[in-house]
This record gives sequence, C-alpha cells and structure tokens, in this order.
Amino acid sequence: MKPHSTASIPRKFIDIVTVLGVITLCLLTAYCLINNDFVFIYGACFVYTAVATWCLSNAWLKNIFISLSALLFSLATAEAVLSFAEPGELESERGMARYTKGYSQPLRKNDGELGYRPYPARAVQSWKTLGNERLYDVVYTINEDGYRQTTGFIPEEDANAPIVFYGGSFAFGEGLNDDETLPYYVGAETNWSHPVLNLAFSGYGPHQMLRSLELNTLRSLGYALVDTVVYEAVPDHARRAAGEAWWDPVGPRYVLDETGIAQYHGNFNDIPDKFIEIYYRYLQVVKVARRSRVVDWLANLLFSTPASSSAANAHLMVGIAAKSAEIVEQDYQARFVVLFWDDESEYSSLILKGLVEENINIIKVSDIIPTSRINAYKIPDEGHPAATANMLIAQGLVKRLRGDLD
Repeated sequence: MKPHSTASIPRKFIDIVTVLGVITLCLLTAYCLINNDFVFIYGACFVYTAVATWCLSNAWLKNIFISLSALLFSLATAEAVLSFAEPGELESERGMARYTKGYSQPLRKNDGELGYRPYPARAVQSWKTLGNERLYDVVYTINEDGYRQTTGFIPEEDANAPIVFYGGSFAFGEGLNDDETLPYYVGAETNWSHPVLNLAFSGYGPHQMLRSLELNTLRSLGYALVDTVVYEAVPDHARRAAGEAWWDPVGPRYVLDETGIAQYHGNFNDIPDKFIEIYYRYLQVVKVARRSRVVDWLANLLFSTPASSSAANAHLMVGIAAKSAEIVEQDYQARFVVLFWDDESEYSSLILKGLVEENINIIKVSDIIPTSRINAYKIPDEGHPAATANMLIAQGLVKRLRGDLD
C-alpha cells in the first residue's frame, strides 16, 4: 500500500475547511439577505464559490465548484434581468411581509376540524421586528377552552347571552395585548353587560367560523343562546376560503352546491396528522424561496395550476357567510353581523355586492373610520389595527347594535 504523503494531509484539510466555509458563508448570506433582492444572494454565493475554486486542490471538487460558480452566475444574471423586466412586487410576496416574528412558546396546534387552533391555557409572548425595529411585543392569553381571553367583568349568575367574535388576525388582535382587542373594547363599551367571546385566530377565514358553528362549539362552551355574532372580515378571506392561504393547508373545505349553499367537503389536503407540521414547514420554505424571481418563474412553469377567479372565491366566501348567518339566526336566535374592512380592491366590491344580495347585515369599517385615515389607525409598518382603531370601531359597532344590546 502506498503510504500517504505528509504534504497531502494539509491540502485535504484545506479543501475540507474551504468547502465547509463556503457552505457556511452561503447559508449566512441567504439568512442575512433573505429580505433583499436575490441578485445579491446569488452574486455573493458566486464570489464564494469562485474563490473556493481557486483554493481547492482536489480536481473532482474543483470541477464541482466550477459548475456551481457557473450556475450561480447564471442565476444572478437571470435574477437581475427579471428584476429589471418586472420591477414590481412578486405575486408570491403579497401577504408575506419581510419581517422577523417570534413566540415565547408555540401558539398554534394542529386541529383536524379547523386545520389549526390556539394551544389552550397558556400566555404566549409574541413579537415582530422589521430590521432592527421592534414593531410590537405583546402577550396573547389563551384560556382553558382554547380561545383568546377577553378580560373584563362578567356577571357570575344570570349573565346575558354573549357577544361572539369570529374572524382572523384583526378580530383575534394580532400585535395587541388582551385589553386592546376589538372584543375587549366592545365589552368595555357595553359596560360588560354581556360576556364577550373571541373565537377568532390569526389566519382564519369564514370557513373556520362555519365549521365551528356546525360543530356546535358555542353550545359546548355552555351557551344555548347568543345575543350577537360579529364576523370581522377582510377581502383576503375570500382567498382563504378557497384554500389559497399557504399557512392553512388542511383547513375545512367548502363547496357551493347547485343551489349556492356551502357544503362541507373535508379538508383542503388529506395529510396524515404526523406529516402536517412537516408539510407546513415545507410550504414556509417554498414561500420564502419564491421571493426569487427565477424560482418563482420556474415554479409557475413546472407546477402551475389553474387559479380560481376572484368572482368564484368571493361567491364562495359569501355562501359560507350566508350559511353561518342561517345557523346563528335559527339555532341561537341571534343577530349575525359582518364587520367588513372594505377597500378599493376587486374582492371588496364583489364581496360587498354578494353580502347585500344575501341580505346579510353589514357594517363597513369605512363608515366608522374613513378610508383616507385608516393607515393612521394601524400598527406602524405592520398593517394590523392598532388599539385606537379597535376603540373607535367598538364605539361605532355598539352604537349601531345598541337597540339589540339594551
């Protein structure tokens, strides 16, 4: 056997260190620049591999790194060309703000019926940063029933029927403490004459509301009658109801039958429970990767599926809301109200038109806070309603419902 050359050992060691160093630098660059144009990521990684090619002594490794350098240079060039040709925001970036978000402990858990829900009986610190700026740092208190706590005085005996809130992050109160949410301010505005339940959760849409009602969640909480159900809706809920929200891969799926009535058809995706979390993480990685225009273009080319129309999604959302209203009115003798964050989008006009045609009670947020001023009432650089917005909306909402609440 030919003895190893003492001179070859340092070269092998240098090759190993070089390869590990390049991998580390590429990962760190991707992590640090993920919120920037991918031209910089591909370009920096090209420089690393090009330098590594010069440093490596192993011919096999050198050829691999030459190929990697050529690939990264091509990606950087293609990314630059696509960025110049299509300077606007990527479709895949919409709704995926470039921020850092964290929790002191897990907030959501998988749920076979609703897709996911909050972990019960825990207080979770949540924060969000944009660059070095802390946008918020709050605590979400989830009660033993698994819903956000609405702090306030509730009579122990002979309590009136509750006011119930459904919806997504706006109703849940993302970025706000427990005493800054809309349900809290509605309770305070009514002097806590009614229990106030917050059954909303971040990322939810109307499909979670309807499934919850069909499962008799309110009765399981001990309420045979309800005073008012408020569904706080945003235009994006139409897309969520159609299963187009990446964060809700196994939520309840509804289809309109030939008469336009929403019917439950299982979940968006039939995934075994043990693989749901893995699939969700995979979707997160894909969502971030598609910030690259090259990756986004290739994904659309190879895996494109026919996109549902805005009209179809809006029609489905309205159908789900209509069936929810029917259950609330017939089973709980309660009033069903849609508090709608209307805007200038196509979804907004389609949804409003459909709700009017279904004779559903609507309260538009623009009638309480003018659209021209709405951004002043949102968490800066974040987009969710600030506490001041919820306070004003609660005043306007209770004023419009006062006849039924007294």
